[in-house]
Amino acid sequence: MKKNPSPALPLSGEGVNAPPPGKGEAGRGLKPQLHNRPQQKQTRRQLRKTPTEPEKRFWSWVRSKQLGTKFRRQHGIGNYIVDFYCAEYALIVEIDGDSHYDPDAIAYDAARTQFLTTKGFHVIRFTNHEIMQNKEGVLLSLMAQLTQANHHE
Repeated sequence: MKKNPSPALPLSGEGVNAPPPGKGEAGRGLKPQLHNRPQQKQTRRQLRKTPTEPEKRFWSWVRSKQLGTKFRRQHGIGNYIVDFYCAEYALIVEIDGDSHYDPDAIAYDAARTQFLTTKGFHVIRFTNHEIMQNKEGVLLSLMAQLTQANHHE
């Protein structure tokens, strides 16, 4: 009988007390979870509890499928937490305050957007000022993005 040179992985109950694969883990390969990683849970929860005024306003416009699709707020994707996410259209909405215009923040946002787009998401950004002063323009732009995404499915 030929001996198998590669060691066999232990079967469940054979001396290894490994927990079953968790959500996002591909068997023993441990594929990293892309959405809502457990280590971000407290941060996401805290961000939802303490939204900025523009985030509150935007949420009041899109919550409960008011635009015909579901949005989530403070949703984790990879190492990032996005402001708003629409899974149906793989659309991310970011609301940028003044801190986003610092050179370091601009570079960070660019890297973040590049990561998200390589994962198949489309990112759109609105400024705090746009949210607070131009509801109609923001909603028209958002609806155009949703319509465009709908045509690409």
